[in-house]
Amino acid sequence: MRNLKNLLEGRELSPSCAGLISGSVYNCDEPLVPSVYKRVIIGSIDDILEKTFDPTETNVLTALTLKTGEQCFAFDGVKNSISPSIELREATLANTYVHQLALSIFEVDSAQKENIENMVLDRMFAIVENANDSSYGDSIFEIYGFNGMEVNELTRTPSDPDTSGAYVMNMQTPEAYGGETRLPITFDAGGYEATLAAVEALLSPAPAPPTV
Repeated sequence: MRNLKNLLEGRELSPSCAGLISGSVYNCDEPLVPSVYKRVIIGSIDDILEKTFDPTETNVLTALTLKTGEQCFAFDGVKNSISPSIELREATLANTYVHQLALSIFEVDSAQKENIENMVLDRMFAIVENANDSSYGDSIFEIYGFNGMEVNELTRTPSDPDTSGAYVMNMQTPEAYGGETRLPITFDAGGYEATLAAVEALLSPAPAPPTV
């Protein structure tokens, strides 16, 4: 916690890595909306070329650049078929976070089977769009698994009416990588419209950098 003596004397110190830095209020007029957009954008960790963070808000990503020719892919959902979550993982010397994404895939043809098999071997991140509501502030778009999530569960029961016979996949941050050091990263490229455009751009193959 910040040193009270320094605060009273006007010599406020930077918060420590384990220090409380603010409180929280409940907004009765604009309560938090428990909903995510029925689409998630998934990409491979290995395809990231550059990450640009806000110089003051270190948990805010302002730009994400992929390697030449690489792209992310959109997975559509329905109702609660896209369900991201986080969980604190306590360890002896440090705490980390487990990022998780539960996802239903409603295509079951041979091409999608091959894609799923590739996903099982990959390390991935996911961009989730929360409810487009002012209660989320700059966190309408969040990135889960910035250290890489892996598929740890995959099931399909063709006759199951609850899943509509879809593939049900769960991916999460493996313990082997030490977990995530931060909560899901906020992606804010300068407001909702600018960030949406930046996310949509990731769905096309990244162009080669300009030659000098």
